[in-house]
Amino acid sequence: MRVIVVDHIRNMNIDLLAQRIGLNLPVHTTSIGKVLLAYLGEEEQDKILASVNLSQLTDKSLVDKKLVKQNLKLVGERGYSTDEGETHVDLNCIASPIKDASGKVIAAINLMDEKTGTSAEKLFEIAPYLKDKALFVSRQLGYFPGI
Repeated sequence: MRVIVVDHIRNMNIDLLAQRIGLNLPVHTTSIGKVLLAYLGEEEQDKILASVNLSQLTDKSLVDKKLVKQNLKLVGERGYSTDEGETHVDLNCIASPIKDASGKVIAAINLMDEKTGTSAEKLFEIAPYLKDKALFVSRQLGYFPGI
């Protein structure tokens, strides 16, 4: 399983690989990949993690399956994931899940910035806003929590 960038809104100040449409990214380091994994059942998570190479892209990349799973649990609890230089040393990213009418996570919305432009702490302060926008998109797809 890999994350594929299908669309983006370009920030004129960032031109790093992580933005390119069609780019394949590892599921275990990217904020989008972690969101997609976090909302799967544990058996399916294990199956996927066993089938992928948990490669070390930067010194912050988690490559131990147990640590990755702990991180996925945290993602599920707080409703968003982060990538603090795990995929690209110069980027901080945050993602929140988009759900279909059945409540299944089918995609994620992601924000990223270069570390020199926005600190991880500053970017992660945006989490409530990002979660709200992901919920808005999910509602357009027929998802209504609690109904």
